[in-house]
Amino acid sequence: MKKLFFYFLLFPLLQLEAQDTYIRINLIGYGTDQPKKALVLSKVPVMNSFGLYDVQGNLVKTIKPVQLEKENWPPFQYYYECSFDDVRKPGSYYIASDDLALQSQQ
Repeated sequence: MKKLFFYFLLFPLLQLEAQDTYIRINLIGYGTDQPKKALVLSKVPVMNSFGLYDVQGNLVKTIKPVQLEKENWPPFQYYYECSFDDVRKPGSYYIASDDLALQSQQ
């Protein structure tokens, strides 16, 4: 039983190591009149824009990530901020890369 539990804990860590870029959002949500920002953490430079989508998959806004000049948070060397302050309509949204291969939680 202990080995099985260990493998279940280790498996997600192995999957995380394979990915180079992550989107971090506020999982609690954002107030309609509050600042709305997401972070993109990456091991490689990010050259593409991201999209803000509603739950039906409609593109609401194209977001150009702005690189942040801060200390490194290993294992990531690149940090970007994606701002969508101008979106004020209540609802559920997610951020995704242009090819939709990388998505935040909804």
